[in-house]
Amino acid sequence: MAKINLKKIREAASGKKGLVDCIFLLAAAVIDGADEILDELGEMGADGEEFIFELGADFVSIADKTADIVAWLISKTVILLLRQVHDMRMALNVYRREITKFGIIGLMTATLIIGLYSWVTDYEYAYNGRIL
Repeated sequence: MAKINLKKIREAASGKKGLVDCIFLLAAAVIDGADEILDELGEMGADGEEFIFELGADFVSIADKTADIVAWLISKTVILLLRQVHDMRMALNVYRREITKFGIIGLMTATLIIGLYSWVTDYEYAYNGRIL
């Protein structure tokens, strides 16, 4: 930081122009001090700017790594699901006749039960020609 040279100021004050020289020297000292302070603040600002840029770069790096992990998990899950679908299709091809046979038996049983229920309720509703 700029030091105010009091010896020069006293010499200037004792001269012809005394007060004006003294004011100019004081003003010059203040301006030099302000310049040095601004230079220091500029260096600190540059360091802070670098830190902010590094922080932003780290954030982007973390976001990219997280996105890569999520993409890997999604692709792994899709692959596992597609493998299960493939295995189910292969099992369907192996047991196609049995599945068809038991499906037809199930439909016939359901039709028989529904028909029996319908026959029983028709008789009850037509009891003695009256609606119950």
